[in-house]
Amino acid sequence: MCCSPLRAFLGNALMLSGALSGLTLTQPALAQAPATSPAISPPPNAAAPPSVAPPTASGSPASSRAEEAERLFQRGVQRMDAGDFVAACPLLAQSQAADQSSGTLLNLGDCYEHLGRTASADQAFAEALELARATGRQDRVQVAALRRSRLAPQLRRLRVVVSATAVPSVTVSLDERPVPSNGKPFAVDPGTYRVRASAPGFNDFVGQVTAPAPGAALDVPIPELMRAANVPVQPATEAAQTEKKPLDHRQIAALTCGAVGVVGIVSGTVFGLRSQSKHDESDDYCDGNGCRDQRGVDAMESARTAGNISTASFIIGGAALGAAAALWFIVPGASDHGASARVVFGPGALEVRGTF
Repeated sequence: MCCSPLRAFLGNALMLSGALSGLTLTQPALAQAPATSPAISPPPNAAAPPSVAPPTASGSPASSRAEEAERLFQRGVQRMDAGDFVAACPLLAQSQAADQSSGTLLNLGDCYEHLGRTASADQAFAEALELARATGRQDRVQVAALRRSRLAPQLRRLRVVVSATAVPSVTVSLDERPVPSNGKPFAVDPGTYRVRASAPGFNDFVGQVTAPAPGAALDVPIPELMRAANVPVQPATEAAQTEKKPLDHRQIAALTCGAVGVVGIVSGTVFGLRSQSKHDESDDYCDGNGCRDQRGVDAMESARTAGNISTASFIIGGAALGAAAALWFIVPGASDHGASARVVFGPGALEVRGTF
């Protein structure tokens, strides 16, 4: 929304005063001006502001905000004229919040500069420059840029330096306001600040820093944060540690017995089915009194052999699976005593030998 005629006039007066000061003084004009002199009063030869008829109340929210911004702006200017910059700056900031204007921002930056709050002044001038550029006010763009260039040598800067071993998610704040933690310098007003660095799962680092001298920069080191008590290690880390642990002799023996057991059970099943098939085949040639044909005799013999192999396989497989379970689940602390094991096959038997 466009600012009021009075705010526009005072903004133009400030621009003229600032431009002339920049040409005739080597130091910032506002820093040398008497504290009681109006910061934005128009020069003696400036034309009086045009008379404006009282605005017609429209009752719209936008109109109400503009009227409130105008009222606050006039009160702020009156306090600046009286040299009361402590009271003037909040009024101008409230006016800007109600209705944005590059002229109000220029006055606000001027007010902050009178208080010595150089970082706040620079921020106000920077915002005025962007708003003036967006609204096509090239005259105010030039004044805002000039005021920033004159103010730059007086800025106090801090630079947060995070430890190389710190967690990537660390955040840093000054007086609970976030600040860059990537090593980029930033301006601060004079004073002492409470520094806090925090990250999820870690104890906060709390310190204190005082702004350096005008024009100087100061590093704020952030040490490695300490992990908070009773914070469990991430499951992914535990899984990685488990994967890196090699198998001991007992576990290897258990896996070997398990594999033998599986083979024995599969073999017993296969030969059991074969034995049943040969028995069925022999029924065509044999009865309870004997076999009438050699083919029946051969089928009966094959059924008997397959049945024996099936039985032996089931016995070996069951024994091997039992040994595997004993080695893996029942024997405690075997790996701590130099455990060793080996599987020995014998005629119709399976043995697991070793020390556990």
